[in-house]
Amino acid sequence: MNYKISEEDYVSVLEQQLKQKRKSPVQLFVFLLSTAGQMLVVCYLILSTHASGIRAAGLAALSVILTALSLVNFLRLRPRAKNYFRVLRAKGKISEEFWKLHTLKLEGEKLSVRFGSISNSCGITQIRVADNKVNAYLLHLGQTQSIFDIVPYSAFGNEKQRAEFPETIHQAAFQCSLSGSEAIRDSISPDARVLAEFTYGEPAYLKDQRNAFRRMFTTKLAWMPISILLLVIPCIFLFYAISSGRIVLVLLAIAVMILLNFHYIRIFSPLIDRHIRRDAKELLPYFPDGRFKVYLDQARKQVVLAGSIYCMSFAFPEIKAVRKIPGGAACYLNQNLVFTFPFAGDVSEIQSILNK
Repeated sequence: MNYKISEEDYVSVLEQQLKQKRKSPVQLFVFLLSTAGQMLVVCYLILSTHASGIRAAGLAALSVILTALSLVNFLRLRPRAKNYFRVLRAKGKISEEFWKLHTLKLEGEKLSVRFGSISNSCGITQIRVADNKVNAYLLHLGQTQSIFDIVPYSAFGNEKQRAEFPETIHQAAFQCSLSGSEAIRDSISPDARVLAEFTYGEPAYLKDQRNAFRRMFTTKLAWMPISILLLVIPCIFLFYAISSGRIVLVLLAIAVMILLNFHYIRIFSPLIDRHIRRDAKELLPYFPDGRFKVYLDQARKQVVLAGSIYCMSFAFPEIKAVRKIPGGAACYLNQNLVFTFPFAGDVSEIQSILNK
C-alpha cells in the first residue's frame, strides 16, 4: 500500500503516545505530588512556622501557580505534542525523506517500508498496532513504542479496509508465530520429561504469577547493582531527613524512594494484577484453551511450554533461576519474564539439571 504522511498525522500520533504515558502509575504519582502533594507541604509550612500575612500569601500564590502549571502540562497534550514535533524536526530526528511517498509491504515474515531513499524492515511478530482514534495507525516495535511507521486513515480505500487493518497485521504475526511453533514441537526429544500437564484459568494464573514476581526477590535477578543503589540511596536520604527532624525533607525522601523503586513497590501492591492481565491478554490468542504441557528436554537442553496450538522453548542458559511457589514452580528469564506451572516435586532438581 502507498500513502503520504502529513505533519498533522505525526502530531496526532505523538499526542496519543503522550496520552498513553499519562496513564502510567508513575506519571499519575508525579502529577499528584506536584499538585496536591506540594499544596499540603505549603499548608504545613504556613501553619507550622506561623508565617506572616505577606509570607503566607506568597507561599500560597507560588503553590497555586505550580499547581496551575502542572495541570496545564498534564491536560494540554496537543501543544506539548506540537512542541515535541518542532524539536524533533529542528534536531534532524525526522528525515525530510519521511514526507515522501511511503510504500508498506508484507512479504512472508517481514514487514517493510520505503520512503524516498530510506527503507526499513522487521519481523512481523515484532510489530504492534495502535490506533490514535483520530486519523492514523501507529506501527511500533513491541513494548518499546519505537516508531516503525505511521499509516494514515487516508491510505485505505474504504472504512472496511481501515477497520480490518489491525487484525490483518495481528493475523499475519499470529500465523508466522505458529509456523515457528511447529518446528519447536517437532524438536522435542522422545525421551523429554513431562514436568506438568495442566489447564490454567485466569484466577489460578494471576495467583501463580503474583507469587512468582514476589518470589523473584530470592533470586539474583532482583538484586542487580543498579537496583541495590536505587534502594540504598533513598534510604540514606530518608535517614538523614528523619534525623534532621524536618517533615518536608522526610516527605521528599519518601517521594524519591517511591519514584525510584516504583517497579518493586508495584510487585507487592494490587497494581501487579494489572501488569499480569496486560501480558496475559497478548498470550491468550496463542493459548486459547489454557491447556499446557511443560517438557524438560535434557537432550536438546531446552524447556518447552507447549499448548494445543502454540509452543515456546527456552534454552537452559536462558532460565536464570527456578523457585518453588505455593502449589507450583516459577522459572525466571531475563527482563522480568517468568512462566509458572503446577509442580509438586523438588525444584532444586530442575535447577541442578539446568546448571549442568
